[in-house]
Amino acid sequence: MIIDALGSADRYCSLHPLFPQVFDFLQDPNTAKLAEGRYELDGDRLVAFVVRKPGKLRQEAILEGHSRAIDIHYLVVGSEAMGWRPVIDCTIVKTPYEESSDCIFLCGRTADLG
Repeated sequence: MIIDALGSADRYCSLHPLFPQVFDFLQDPNTAKLAEGRYELDGDRLVAFVVRKPGKLRQEAILEGHSRAIDIHYLVVGSEAMGWRPVIDCTIVKTPYEESSDCIFLCGRTADLG
């Protein structure tokens, strides 16, 4: 997981061939004006979802995992708690893995739910 500011995007462009296109999209001033929805930037290879809702607090957050996709979250305004945990420590499945969405939602151990 990488947590950084968009201004540092150049550091990461070499990590994946689509990252330069992703960062160009995020840095475009018109991106912040887009309506909510799904935007195909390079067919199914590169897709952006624009969501306009308040960020989650740490106690509201659920861990999200993917097998195929690289998931980049970018907040234009506001704040949201973001973090990570090793998959081996995520023993509670909130929503099972869905092949079609390439997504699973997890929690840590039962003791972490308090």
